[in-house]
Amino acid sequence: MSRWAGTVDVAMDAVLAAFGDPVAYRPAGDADQAVEIEGVFDEAHQAVDPGTGVPISTTAPALTVRVADLPRPPVAGDALTVDGRDWLVMDVQPDGAGNSLLKLHRDHGR
Repeated sequence: MSRWAGTVDVAMDAVLAAFGDPVAYRPAGDADQAVEIEGVFDEAHQAVDPGTGVPISTTAPALTVRVADLPRPPVAGDALTVDGRDWLVMDVQPDGAGNSLLKLHRDHGR
């Protein structure tokens, strides 16, 4: 592990301890690998312009996770539950230091 990745890992320990939410994480197609982890969940405001010149207000739900806490690297289609709400991973944005930002969409079919 590089010195930078080690520093990021120590910082992530502190972030998860202070702001982490319990997460039930279920890899797509492999329910046997479901795990309980900590992640930082956020539903930040986002304005989206659908090409009409009039922005629509919405939220951009996301979860930051330490990839090493998962049974395999996250992929679109993985499912998770945070605070009793079910989500699907739509996009995975690795940070290059062992963590990923997962862009989420509500899973109303569960």
